[in-house]
Amino acid sequence: MPIATTNPATGQVLKTYDPMSEEQIDAAIERADLAFDDLHGTSIEQRGRWLTAAADLLEAEQDDTARLMTIEMGKTYAAAKARWSSAPAPAGSTPPTRRKCWPTSRRTPRP
Repeated sequence: MPIATTNPATGQVLKTYDPMSEEQIDAAIERADLAFDDLHGTSIEQRGRWLTAAADLLEAEQDDTARLMTIEMGKTYAAAKARWSSAPAPAGSTPPTRRKCWPTSRRTPRP
């Protein structure tokens, strides 16, 4: 049975997806496990750079994201846009630029 994405405001089915097989799920879990092994030693500074880049992309695409929130969540466009302006800035950042997404203190990496 397909999985459907539905606009809650209209009930319109926007897209359907075939469920994953057990083999596909196992393969996805294996890829996630391998990615964890590859990335768990990544420095706080590098992770911060990745988070900053992701935040920059989200900020640059906030109009498109607000439209998507309108379709998928049933929010009004104004409410979706307001969600962006009310989002908290990451710890250690200087609003509204949100440029620092990593903590300033050092932590010991997880083994």
